[in-house]
Amino acid sequence: MAVVRNSKSNTRHIRAILAALLMTGLIGLVTLALGANALVSKNVVEVQSAPGISQSLPQGGSDPANLQTIQDLVTLYQAREQTYLSELNQAAQQLDKANTQIQQDQIQLQQYQSLVGALQNAGLIRIASDGQILVPRGFEEEDHEDHD
Repeated sequence: MAVVRNSKSNTRHIRAILAALLMTGLIGLVTLALGANALVSKNVVEVQSAPGISQSLPQGGSDPANLQTIQDLVTLYQAREQTYLSELNQAAQQLDKANTQIQQDQIQLQQYQSLVGALQNAGLIRIASDGQILVPRGFEEEDHEDHD
């Protein structure tokens, strides 16, 4: 009886695998057909029918006035691009300066932390839980006696 169950189970697995292969094959064929259609198709979208272009491009043929208008628009867009690139470069320079300053500040902070740690280890200062820096009284008295 165990052999029969395994046979039914194997048959189900084989059917499932065949169904998955068939579906994968069909999807592959449809994808291939769509790709081939896109390559062979002569459908072309004209520039003037593209969204947003029709407002800025003059309608009509290739008369000199229309060409001049298009050239003026190209010149305008090139000038805007240069302005944006310049602003982008300035922002990058400011970012570099800020990063350099942050690195310098981090080094200085580490130096201060090392100094405070050394003063604490030497017993010259003590930092209270509320953040106050305390100088031991014995050190203050010794300091005054040395200067007298």
